[in-house]
Amino acid sequence: MSSKLIIGLDVSNLTLDYCEQPAKTLPWSAVRQLPVRRIENSAEAIITLGRTYSPGNCMFILEPTGSYSDKVLEILSALDHHVYLVGTRMFNSYCQFLGIGNKNDQQAARTLAHIGSVAELPRYEVPSKVIKVRKKLFSALEGLKKDQQRFKNRIHAEEQYLQSNELIMACFRECLELVEQKIRLIEKQLNELKDEEFKRLSRLAQTVVGIGQVNAELIVTLTNGFKNFESPKQAVKFCGFAPRSHKSGSSVNIKKRASKQANTNLRRALFMAALSAIRFNSACKELYTRLRARGKGHFHAMNAVMAKLVRQLFAVIKYNREFDNQYLVKTTNEHNMTTSLAK
Repeated sequence: MSSKLIIGLDVSNLTLDYCEQPAKTLPWSAVRQLPVRRIENSAEAIITLGRTYSPGNCMFILEPTGSYSDKVLEILSALDHHVYLVGTRMFNSYCQFLGIGNKNDQQAARTLAHIGSVAELPRYEVPSKVIKVRKKLFSALEGLKKDQQRFKNRIHAEEQYLQSNELIMACFRECLELVEQKIRLIEKQLNELKDEEFKRLSRLAQTVVGIGQVNAELIVTLTNGFKNFESPKQAVKFCGFAPRSHKSGSSVNIKKRASKQANTNLRRALFMAALSAIRFNSACKELYTRLRARGKGHFHAMNAVMAKLVRQLFAVIKYNREFDNQYLVKTTNEHNMTTSLAK
């Protein structure tokens, strides 16, 4: 690593705890003795912290905590600092590996610094303002749609009584009408909130056969245009389609299955896209047919198709190149021609 200093930064609601460690790898017994400083989790304090260090000479390692870490990511990135994120599962597993039984903010800051010295982490890329606002709108829209369904269920339940309460029905109907009004308002803003870069990425995504406009915009928003991924494998894992298995000796043999930890809306969008892709996308159709011929189940094959779609989306966006649906046919013909000439 080119950085001279690694700074583990533990984020909480009111405070930030940070620990400085030299970029060289130190044993945990030495890291756990390093001092930890505490500052307020406010924009002014974060700016002061960022200006204390020279950009490029240090790297900040932190565990994202939603809205609490938003100021930290925005300000440190704006000051040209290198920021790296450690996922919650990785952090907890590393704590178990180190044998940390009692976790506190100071211990967390030291652990993050130590992770930064031993692990290769992808650098955090700040999403554009449009994508950031769209993510918030998608989150609000999802919550409102859940409220919409809940009020519909309450109205339906009240209607089943022999003597339904008109006051309760009126209250629920009024709440439902208000929620649906806000849903329409957010959907309208989502349709209007698009800059040129977002439109370009969305158009590229739509060239992948099976991906429509709505799904393209959702995928670009939730993946930040694949900016935080260095390889398609990372993107597939983020989307929840990387197969996982567990084998140990002769007693443990858990078959491969996809992780369910990805964003639900993202998985749903890609599933609907895969239904179209297995009919019209040459590579996806060939993959689905081949897996089904080998005896794989429908959902197993669909998971592989969704992973293939993610790889195709990653390629067209990363390389700024429109999707070629005849690429598989061309490469197959070239391979066959080369094989026949070799004979």
